[in-house]
Amino acid sequence: MLLAAMLFARFNGVKGISVSKESQAEKRERAAAEGRIAMAERAAREAFVEKNTLRLRELRLAKEAAERAAAEAEPVAPKAKRAKR
Repeated sequence: MLLAAMLFARFNGVKGISVSKESQAEKRERAAAEGRIAMAERAAREAFVEKNTLRLRELRLAKEAAERAAAEAEPVAPKAKRAKR
């Protein structure tokens, strides 16, 4: 917003426009608040990914165990012998 007002004033020939600037303390406070929000979002995203990874790992292990059990329950057919020439 500040930049837009300054550019408008500059390109439209307005002189002597005063635009209040944010103090250093306000800038630090705003940056710290944005940092806290970003860190909370990142932590939430990491928790979601970890939870989803665990869920998918459990599904994969259950599927592999079921396939192993099915393979063990199935009788092994003997290999056919080749006829001698």
